[in-house]
Amino acid sequence: MLRIIVIMLLFTLPVMLLAADTAPSAEQIKGVTGILAGLDPEQEASLLTVENNLVALGEASAPAINSVLQQQRDALLKAEKAEESVTVAQLQAQCLVLDDADIRLTRKIDPHAIIITYLKALKMPDGSAFTRSYSPRRIIDARLARTFPHNLFYYVYFAPYRGGAAPPEILLQQFAVPTPLSNANTLVIDGGKVQLITDTDTMLVFFKAATTAVKTQDEVKDITASWLRLSAELQSDTFTFTIPAEKLEATPINMGWLGSGVADVVPAKFLSGSITVWITFGPDNKLSKVQMQENLQNNMPQLP
Repeated sequence: MLRIIVIMLLFTLPVMLLAADTAPSAEQIKGVTGILAGLDPEQEASLLTVENNLVALGEASAPAINSVLQQQRDALLKAEKAEESVTVAQLQAQCLVLDDADIRLTRKIDPHAIIITYLKALKMPDGSAFTRSYSPRRIIDARLARTFPHNLFYYVYFAPYRGGAAPPEILLQQFAVPTPLSNANTLVIDGGKVQLITDTDTMLVFFKAATTAVKTQDEVKDITASWLRLSAELQSDTFTFTIPAEKLEATPINMGWLGSGVADVVPAKFLSGSITVWITFGPDNKLSKVQMQENLQNNMPQLP
């Protein structure tokens, strides 16, 4: 699974964007943790049941849900560092249902239902239904949230055929995805609407439409980091990236700005490289041009 590491404390990002800044009571916290205790991360039905039970607590419980979510994210970071796989799986599932419940209560939408509806409407070239399984993962990033405060971002990946020999046509069909999907997809949700990002062209369309004129260096850096974050999502799920804050730059140029940054591949066996981006903001201080350089090395042995 592709993972992104940003050198800043991303998990301190408040996901409760619309709820009042109210301290939850001990009783509310207890109610949330009590429901969470019944979660079985290996059962899809359990995830949905727990999420629905959290939502049933009502909007007044949103601060408590958010508070427990932050605690579980902190615990997840510690468990990942300690490589406690069973604990990590449990905490990942808990964070997932807490985050989904928080969004449903504070934003009054159900992102997973929206994604299911969107994907179910797609048809294969022969007109048949698209039936491949998928698991949407929300992209949580502080700079992304500051740049696009009204949007939610979800990553949906459909693995391609990776066999070495030339497969029969029927097998290729099992791995096919309908237009306009690709193997790596970012679904941007704004209210009940979905915008699909599958490559740099569709990403540029989204960024030009959704960003406003920049006023500060920090805004230039946030947009640059956001582009790198979503660019990394479009790569193979083999790579892990880091986006160092010290490599993000915002330079005033003639009647505009130039933003630049680098997403480095975390070195691993057979894997190395980076993605570099330069974003030009024109005289109106709006994004006008993006240039990218990808240098990704995957030297894993290929199947025969």
